[in-house]
Amino acid sequence: MTSARSARTVAIPSVLLLLSLGACGGEGGDVSGSPSGLQGVTWVLDRGSIDGLVATAPADARVDIRFEADEVGGRSGCNSYGGTYEADGAELSFGALGGTEMACEPASLMELETAYLAALGQVRTYRATDDELVLTGGGARLAFAPEEPAEPLPLVGTRWDLASLGYGGDAVASPVQGTDAHVRFDADGSVTGSTGCNSFGGTYEVESEAIAIGEVRMTLKACEPDVSQQEDVFHRGLVRASTFSIDGDTLTLADAQGAFLVSFTGRGASAG
Repeated sequence: MTSARSARTVAIPSVLLLLSLGACGGEGGDVSGSPSGLQGVTWVLDRGSIDGLVATAPADARVDIRFEADEVGGRSGCNSYGGTYEADGAELSFGALGGTEMACEPASLMELETAYLAALGQVRTYRATDDELVLTGGGARLAFAPEEPAEPLPLVGTRWDLASLGYGGDAVASPVQGTDAHVRFDADGSVTGSTGCNSFGGTYEVESEAIAIGEVRMTLKACEPDVSQQEDVFHRGLVRASTFSIDGDTLTLADAQGAFLVSFTGRGASAG
C-alpha cells in the first residue's frame, strides 16, 4: 500500500506534468478508413507491448488510450493523462500531454508509465482495424485491442469513489493518497459520502442528464491541509454540478457551462 505521504505525491492542487511530445511526419502503413476510425473506442494496450516496454509489470497493469475529435486520453498504468493529437492519413503525432501525478506501487508500475509515455512521444504512424490499433515510430511498437463498451452503472445505489478533481481550466488532480473520498446517491433523494476526512449528507434531484445537489452538511473534524483543500474542491464540485454523465463505471459531473468538476469510479450497485 502507498502511504498518504508518498514522496511522489503532489500536494493538491496538482500541477499538470507537461510532456512535450514532438510532431513529425513518417512513412505510414495501411490504414483502415479515416482517422475517425480511431475515435470513440477505448484501446487497451496488450500484454506483449507491456512486456516490450519494461522487464516486469504487475499482471493486472492497465494502459489504455481513447481518441475523440481532437483530444486523446487514458490511463498510463498509474495515472490518467490527456492532451491533443493530429492524424493525417497514416501519420499520427501527439501534442503536449498533461497527467495527474499520483504515486503507485509497485515501482515497476511507475516504470511502465514512464516507458509508455516516452513511447507515445516517438509515435509517427498508426494502423487501425476493427480488431487492433498499432502505433509505431522511433520507439516501441504499441499494439492495442478494442475494449467492449461496458454497461453503464446506475447513478442510484452505486458507491462512487473519487477519481479526479477539477481546479479550473486544464488543472486536474487525483485524490490525496490514503483518503477514502466517495459519494452515493439513493433512491429516496438523499446523497451521502465522505470527502476523505469528513462525512457529508444532503439531497439531490435528477432529470434526464441534469442534476441538482442541495445544501451539503458535513461533520467538522479537522483535516490535514492537503485533505482540507481536497474537501473544499470536492464540496464545491458537488454543489456546482448541473449535469452528469456515466460511461461504464465512470461518473462525471460538470457545471452549467459544461466545465469538468469531478469524476468518480463506481464499485457497482449495492442494496440499502
